[in-house]
Formats: sequence, structure tokens, C-alpha cells
Amino acid sequence: MLLVRLPCNPIFPIGPVYLADHLHKQFPDLPQRLLDLAAVPLLDVERVLLATIGSFRPTLLVFSWR
Repeated sequence: MLLVRLPCNPIFPIGPVYLADHLHKQFPDLPQRLLDLAAVPLLDVERVLLATIGSFRPTLLVFSWR
């Protein structure tokens, strides 16, 4: 599972962190990765997202845009 925080207002991504923690507690063997696109330069967002998807190959993508 790849949890992606979209580049938006500079606030801490608490929702994806809580979700990742809950999923880890319920499914400890589930591979997860958090990608905070707000920390990536705007011109690199698409490249970084595609590269992360290509290398991690998640079965599920979760987007948070708050």
C-alpha cells in the first residue's frame, strides 16, 4: 500500500500517519510506504510519484489531499 500526501497546504499529514499505524497494527506483514509530495519540489512531483509507484509496485494507492 502506498499512502500519498498530495502537495497542498503545509500541514502535518496526520491522517495518513494514523492510517499507516492502524494498518501496521492490524496487518504487520502488509508492505507500506508513505510518500509526502508536499516535501518534493513542485516540478518533480509527477516524476517522483511515478518512480515511487514503479519501484514499490503497490497493490493499492491511497491519496490524502488535506
